[in-house]
Amino acid sequence: FALGALLDGGGDDVYAGRWYVLGAGAHYANGLLHDAGGNDRYNEFEDRRLNVTLGGGHDYSIAFLIDDSGSDTYYSPNLSLGAGNDNGFGLLLDRDGIDSYQCSSNFSLGNAITSPYRSSPLSVGIFLDAGGGDVYSRPDTSLLVEGTLWTQTMTGAPNEHGAGFDSLAGEPGI
Repeated sequence: FALGALLDGGGDDVYAGRWYVLGAGAHYANGLLHDAGGNDRYNEFEDRRLNVTLGGGHDYSIAFLIDDSGSDTYYSPNLSLGAGNDNGFGLLLDRDGIDSYQCSSNFSLGNAITSPYRSSPLSVGIFLDAGGGDVYSRPDTSLLVEGTLWTQTMTGAPNEHGAGFDSLAGEPGI
């Protein structure tokens, strides 16, 4: 039942965190990371067995990662980059820049899942990238095409809602 926030005014930053950090929320707590600009690097670890970071919402929590500008590199573990799990809401919004998204899990980039024992409330994951020239890497990249809108969920349950959008360079930002 808390809120954690990291607000950065700009500059080239390196963000490093292991679990429930960097604009993530878990267990009824909420998280926000807002970076106003710069060429940033998020979670550049050799060990990708981390969980719930970078705009991942888990267990009745809300999570936001908002990056206003710069060419950023995101290294993401499971449940990140706009993912919602077990009735959580996760959002990643990158407003501008040529970005690289390197994910170790498909549970990323606007995805959602709810455990079978939680059948009614929603899990929501939203990923929005408004810059152009982005690069995506994760086990399944078939949905992730620059200039498109995609929807995805982990199990297809009716209470899972995941979506992502990547705009082409030169289109109006978000």
